[in-house]
Amino acid sequence: MKRYSVNPVVSLRPEPDGGLLYNPDTDEVVLINETGRLIWDFIRSSRTPDEIAAFIEQETTGAENAAADAESFLESLLPDFVIAHDEPAAS
Repeated sequence: MKRYSVNPVVSLRPEPDGGLLYNPDTDEVVLINETGRLIWDFIRSSRTPDEIAAFIEQETTGAENAAADAESFLESLLPDFVIAHDEPAAS
């Protein structure tokens, strides 16, 4: 299973309705909404998609599609803003 975490070079500038992510390596800026900001803060520690979806369901109302929404958000930020890691196999 994959785990996701923030790219450590990316900075976040908080905004009233979310935030701006800036990657100095690519000189790209991405605007994220409030839910995106919640996910961003949550994945400062490496998280699985299931952990992220459960967190979004807990923190927001109307999160019927939390898993799909979280996956879409993360995929849109790969690889420049979010890093995907393969979880090591259990021994």
